[in-house]
Amino acid sequence: MSSINELQYALRIGLSIARELWSYKAKGWVTSIWATDIDRDGDIEIVAGSKDGRVYILTKDGDERWKQVVGKKSPVETIVAIPPAKGRENISLEANSVCACVLVGTRDGKVYGFDKDGKEVASNRHRTHEENTEERLGENRLEDTSWYTSSHVLRNIYANLEENGDIFIGSEDRYIRALDYYTGGEHWKFETGGWVRAIGMCHMKGEEKSKILVGSDDKHIYILDQNGRCINKRNVQSQIHRLFVLDINRDGEEEILLGTDGKELKVLTTDLQEKWSHPPDLRRFSHPGLPAGQADGTQGDEIRRPQLRAGARLD
Repeated sequence: MSSINELQYALRIGLSIARELWSYKAKGWVTSIWATDIDRDGDIEIVAGSKDGRVYILTKDGDERWKQVVGKKSPVETIVAIPPAKGRENISLEANSVCACVLVGTRDGKVYGFDKDGKEVASNRHRTHEENTEERLGENRLEDTSWYTSSHVLRNIYANLEENGDIFIGSEDRYIRALDYYTGGEHWKFETGGWVRAIGMCHMKGEEKSKILVGSDDKHIYILDQNGRCINKRNVQSQIHRLFVLDINRDGEEEILLGTDGKELKVLTTDLQEKWSHPPDLRRFSHPGLPAGQADGTQGDEIRRPQLRAGARLD
């Protein structure tokens, strides 16, 4: 890339109003990113997954806290970081069990759990190994400690233990599944018309319980209740790659932001009415706190260089 092209790219992604705080070099393309306080110590941790089958935890200053090999080193497709529900920082439903704060979905259709210190948590919710070494793990590992196994590529994992005790998994088989975080049992599944790429939660006006949002390749966004029943849906005319929920105008009501392959960012109300849309300079929008894409380029944009960067606004 020429210096002029590099400058044009830097200006386009906003470096004219931001400066780099730090960067971290991973061993493979960074395919998934999440940021949250996984141990409730008051500091945000950055969680990242890479194409070479590793998960990384960094401090807010970009220092490596730990990294681990995931399963048989199948590329990481999706990550969710889950702060323990308040009061459950060190316990789960079973005695001697531990809380998995990081769940990782891989291209070979498996979900793995890790605690806040990087130790793998098996499907029975017990810590399995003190250290995940290259010799013990990777392609030659014999034991299967995954929480869930599918014959399809996993596209998205979502969980919010403050709102719901389930893990939501979306895959290329067109289903979203709700699994009990503490036992692994399947509560329900819902079929869409395409790959399930985006999952989230929202609060509807006048409703006490949160609702589950599902974005699919069939160009629909679905709203499900906590029993997996569809209560609303909308055709947005483009495949949905990412969604994010936030009260963006601080009026007390949440908005749903959708990143699509239709060259626009859409903003909807929680009853799925469009508020506005914006055509970006790039082909797709991807929310930076959710998985960024797949290595073959079919799931939105990803960080193709093995590097994580953090920046700050200049104003």
